[in-house]
Amino acid sequence: MGTVDWDWFYETDPDGLDAARRLRSRSEEVYVGYNSRYVDIYLGRFGNHWSVHDRRGGFLTDNPRSFDQIQFELGNKTLSFQSILGVLDNMDPDSTFTGRSSGTQATRRYSFFHRLDWSPTPALKLSLIEGEIYHSPTASISLRNLIPLHVIFLESANKPRNADSNAMIGGSIWYQTGPFTLFAQGMLDDVLVSRRKERKRSGEFYPAVYTINGSATWANVTDRLDVGAEVDVVSANSYRTDNRADEWSYLQRGLATNFSDYVRLEGHATWYPTPSLEVEPALTLYRKGEGDFRQLRITYDPGPDGAVPSVLTGTVERTIRPSVSVRYQPLDLGLFDDERAVRVSAWVDADMGVNVITDAGHAEGRSDRRFVGLFRLSGQVTF
Repeated sequence: MGTVDWDWFYETDPDGLDAARRLRSRSEEVYVGYNSRYVDIYLGRFGNHWSVHDRRGGFLTDNPRSFDQIQFELGNKTLSFQSILGVLDNMDPDSTFTGRSSGTQATRRYSFFHRLDWSPTPALKLSLIEGEIYHSPTASISLRNLIPLHVIFLESANKPRNADSNAMIGGSIWYQTGPFTLFAQGMLDDVLVSRRKERKRSGEFYPAVYTINGSATWANVTDRLDVGAEVDVVSANSYRTDNRADEWSYLQRGLATNFSDYVRLEGHATWYPTPSLEVEPALTLYRKGEGDFRQLRITYDPGPDGAVPSVLTGTVERTIRPSVSVRYQPLDLGLFDDERAVRVSAWVDADMGVNVITDAGHAEGRSDRRFVGLFRLSGQVTF
């Protein structure tokens, strides 16, 4: 299967590096694979989203550009194991990311992800998730953590340790009863439990590193209306350490989320006036601290007054955002017969809202109000 995307946003994306150099085009979903009742294997470049549809997660979502990978899944609908070995972008010798790092001084970066899913009933799914980024100037594709019986949480620190790494562990729960769907996912990176006082005195202590993502949906409030709520808590030191090569990103877009050090609450209603049209008004409350996972980890200053909170550090920027998003898909056609299936799709996305900001830019007393919108016209040919 293969798709080639043309997107002006490759060049104007404010959060990531320009991923497309020629004709603003990039192969986003190109892979070969094999699937059967109990085994799926894929090799290529494609996206992953280890969360519920269109919602955030703590490990791997559709936020980054798709990256080259080997992926396989073993099991059935009740019990399954999924493993990913991914190739990330290299880091320059000066600890920056340009998307063009090469040579013997560049730091090569790779990723592993494991996910064990258990569904005792169709209405309940429990998942154990772990991930790791490993790197060194001589790192290469390693099969160690692609094997299901290797536990990243244990193996990442074992010898032979041929590369530095940053590992995380967590899990999720999905539950549905009647029209209600609940989802929660948590990630834990580091919690320092030993030598806490000594580390605080020396300035080597840092608060817990974690993320919490949750959502609740009430479907079919009427025959064309759903309502829901979301919550995200991402700690200040999430997705970073004291080595930038550990950064949880690909082409400067976060593998899970594009920011750290924030708390977000949202309520929304989704209306379906026609089968091809979706309208979603929402109200979002957003609190953003000064932490940034594209910088090195922050630690306590030496002494008793050097504490920093685990989330919402520094001057906190506060935002209230009423918004409305629209998706319209006027075209979705299948061409030819089953043996030469080609599908042509086109859709329009718009997300418009007003950001009312207090302490804008993390400056006390500064306020701002601005209209922020995104309009996207997309087309896809799948073969």
